This record gives sequence, C-alpha cells and structure tokens, in this order.
Amino acid sequence: MSAEPAGGFDRGSLAYVAPERLNGHEGDPASDLWSLGVLLFAAVEGYHPLQRNTDVATLAAILRAEVPPPRQAGALTPVIQALLVPDPARRPSAEQLEVMLAQAVTDRTPATQQWHLPTAPITPRRTVAPWIAAGSAAAIAATIAAAVILWPKPSGPQALPGPAQPTSTEAAAPTTKPATPTPNTKPHIDLLTPGGIRGAIAALEKATGGTEFTATTVYLDNIDTGAPVKDQPKVYDRYTFRDGKTIRTGPGSTLTKPTVNLGKIDWDILPKLLDEAPGMLNVPTPTHRYLIIDPAWGFNNDQPTILLYLGDDYGSGYLAANPDGTIVRTYPHGS
Repeated sequence: MSAEPAGGFDRGSLAYVAPERLNGHEGDPASDLWSLGVLLFAAVEGYHPLQRNTDVATLAAILRAEVPPPRQAGALTPVIQALLVPDPARRPSAEQLEVMLAQAVTDRTPATQQWHLPTAPITPRRTVAPWIAAGSAAAIAATIAAAVILWPKPSGPQALPGPAQPTSTEAAAPTTKPATPTPNTKPHIDLLTPGGIRGAIAALEKATGGTEFTATTVYLDNIDTGAPVKDQPKVYDRYTFRDGKTIRTGPGSTLTKPTVNLGKIDWDILPKLLDEAPGMLNVPTPTHRYLIIDPAWGFNNDQPTILLYLGDDYGSGYLAANPDGTIVRTYPHGS
C-alpha cells in the first residue's frame, strides 16, 4: 500500500514541480520554466536531478532546490542553470529562453559564458498576452526538440564523466614508452577526502572573503556553493570550485536560510562515513557519490547537516549526519 503524494501531484510529475508551487504559489508561468529546466537536465545528463527513492525525500530535495551543476550539458549549461534558479522572478522570460536555446543549438561547444540573472526582479510574466505566450511556446518546443535530439548523449545512466576516449586522429602504433605528461597536467584531487575538501574550502574562503556559505554540494572533483555578498549580507553569489580554481558563476538570490561555516565541520569523519555508507544504504557498489551540506536541515532541528548520497545504476540512498559525524537518519535504497 502506498500513500498518495501530497499536493495532488502524481508520482510521475512530482519531481518536476517547482519549489514555489510546493509553498502554495500557483499560477506563475515561471513554474513551468523550472519544470522545463528539470526536463532538459534529465535529457542531457541522463538522470533526474531531484528524484529520490521516496516522495518525502523528493519533496525535500525540491524545497531545498538541490540541483547539482550540469556536467554533460556543454552550451546548454547556462540555459539549464537559468531555468533552475529557486527564485521564480529571476528566471528568464519565454522570449529570453527562446534566444538562449537557439544559441545553444547553434553553438554546441562547452559553454564558458554564464547566464547573468537580472539584479532586479523580472516583471511578472503572467501578464504576457496568451497569443504571445503560445507563439513563444511553439518556438521553444521546436528548439528544445532539436537540442535534445542533436545533443550528445551521456555514456551511462548516471552521466558521470569517464576517461577521455581517443579520436580517430589520435590512433597510432603502440609505443613501449608511456606518454609523458604535459606541463599543464594537474594531479587529480579527490574532494571527498579530508585534505581535499579542506583545501577547497580554504580556496573558497579566499575567493569570497568570508567563511559562511549557503547549501553546498561536494562532488569528487568540484564544489557548488553560494556565499553572502560583501556589504550586502542579505543576498548571495554562486561559486564553483574545480581544478584548484574558484569561479563566481553568477548572482544567487535573497538569503532565506542560515549559512554554515564549512571550515568548522570535522572533515576527518569523511572516510568512516564513506566506508560505512554502502552497507547502511543498500548500495554495495556505488558508481556515484556526493555530499550536500545543508545549513539548516528541517529534519534535524534546523541544524547544519551533512547529507551523503550514494547511487548505482539501480537506485540511490542517502544518510544524514551531524558535523561531528553522528548519523541521525538513513534512507536506504529501496526503503
């Protein structure tokens, strides 16, 4: 026997619902743009960014807007990131989206430019005339179809980056000597280790000029977070740490939750958590893993909480732990 999902959404559509709709804000066309962003993410990345094993876990992920940064999207990256902004007033209009999608289809190289969100709220889009919206919707639908059909498909269901494959021009006779690394070759740094994550946090603190951060997602090779703007503590900017560099990816929104001092977390707990999690979460051989540090997790008395996610081709699970490593909740695969 299974309970009916809250809010009148069926199980298939629940994971595409915008956060503001779960908070009772209905009738905003920007909510449809969020759903579109989730659809695009799933199409190019090969997995759903918000779907969890239970409706409760899915709802929690949506409310916290726990969307990982796209890793396979190339030129679609700024489009997806613009659509999946938690604040509906800061998502692009239908007309802006049409232009962005057209540009992404014609330029399928990895994007280096970010979609810069407006500093002031966009005029509410519900006032757009129905015939204009309908025309834009048709054009956008056609562009999306082209983007999804033409976009290179991820190599696996989890869309994790794999080792680079040689092109046809790189094929050569076998050599007895291993290739000598170029001077630009950088050693791989595993951020899911105590030393790796501490080094990344130090770099983020240096780049942002502070020690407080918003909800933070930590992958094997990159970190996605936000930090209060200097002299404007009520708003924040978004940052990504990758390959030893911290990049400001754009403005965030208004801070509605507390921040967390990542440097005060006892990261020496990571090896033990990562070692015990596969058995606890019924994911014995995980193919992907990441952390979310929630500054005020609602299921842990609004305390800073580490959420460790593990997954494989068949599903995922996660556990919640205090900053000292004490496990407070587990959500195993299949539960």
